[in-house]
Amino acid sequence: MILDKTKPVYSGTSCYSHRLFINSDYRSHDELTIPTATLSALQKARDNKQQLPANCYIDQDIFSAEMEKFYAASWMSIGFATQYSVNDHAWSLEVLGAPLLLTRDSQGKIQVFHNVCRHRGHIVLDKVKAAGKLLRCPYHSWCYSLDGKFLSAPFWDGTEGSAPDTLQKKSMGLVPVEFTIWYDVIFINLSGNAPPFAEFICPLQSRWSRNRPQKALRFMSNKRFSIEGNWKLAAENFLDNYHLPWIHPEIGNSVEASLGLNVENLRLSENIIGFSHSTAGADKSKTTTPLPQWHEMDPLEAQRQDLFFLFPNTCFVMEGTYLWAMILQPLDVDKCEEQLALYVVGEEALAEKFKASRKQLCDLINNINAQDMKVIESLQKARKSDVASLGIYTPFHDKLGELFHQKILDTLLTE
Repeated sequence: MILDKTKPVYSGTSCYSHRLFINSDYRSHDELTIPTATLSALQKARDNKQQLPANCYIDQDIFSAEMEKFYAASWMSIGFATQYSVNDHAWSLEVLGAPLLLTRDSQGKIQVFHNVCRHRGHIVLDKVKAAGKLLRCPYHSWCYSLDGKFLSAPFWDGTEGSAPDTLQKKSMGLVPVEFTIWYDVIFINLSGNAPPFAEFICPLQSRWSRNRPQKALRFMSNKRFSIEGNWKLAAENFLDNYHLPWIHPEIGNSVEASLGLNVENLRLSENIIGFSHSTAGADKSKTTTPLPQWHEMDPLEAQRQDLFFLFPNTCFVMEGTYLWAMILQPLDVDKCEEQLALYVVGEEALAEKFKASRKQLCDLINNINAQDMKVIESLQKARKSDVASLGIYTPFHDKLGELFHQKILDTLLTE
């Protein structure tokens, strides 16, 4: 499937809508309160450059503050575009408690809206998805097109066939949500307060755009992992290469990576951190038959593996023959979901002769993620003990963990 960044779409699967970043106790900004004692502990950790206190992973007040300060105020990812490619459809979902609506019209153009009727505030689409060229609110039958435009309201002035004037109609459409697609990941700016996406993504865009064109990607697989663990533990584990020899020995020369040989920690911006392993592609092959690489890529560069975390919830791993992207979806203070999508490069990679290699790569990545799930859940269990607050950084391996913790602390302590 060829990626088209102008054609994002997302589908839900729950009985009402796909609920993302769920917290039944999610509160508005005015209701957010973190106890003084907790704030003091956070301040101490920041001042002393310590790891996050154990309470950060189990405290509902902190979780609510993170949803407000990280997710609502940032470019958060909510799905993968090519996974949902049916024209003339609409899907409902819920993000941070807000009902949203994603549509794809007959030309494949996608829009994202608040799933709220402009009349009396009823949910417009009250099921997972719907086919057709218009949306009808079930309350009073107000209708909208898939691009959000107001179409009709029966008996507008009490007479059959009456309607608002043309100028008024233009202001009666569904309220849009700012969104964009980048390497097939759907990002939204729910609060409207995030910086322009081009500014947010610029450091990574500059690194990848020259010889890793988005249009070359071909979607291969998608899988969800439910984890009994706080979303931050999933992010921290993603940024940790110290554990590779013991948790993922099958991926190649992991000892080299964990010792820091040929690995460079990178802070591209305050919102994009990760590392680059210059010889990852030259280690133990991930497939029996090598998959096609990006065109016009230097052989040495093709060996490089880039791994980046984009605050608040997007993960990318890029090599010369594939990309995998992962979205962290907080469900509660001690629960999250990982949605992982895997892509190969170029139409040739979808050929029959590479079928076994595609399966090998898919199985490997999914197995690695399953191994990490067990680690994350064990880390979460340990956070019930205050001793988990006494974690000690290594002088070399935990630089990214330190950056992640400081970002969390700085944001939570900002008024």
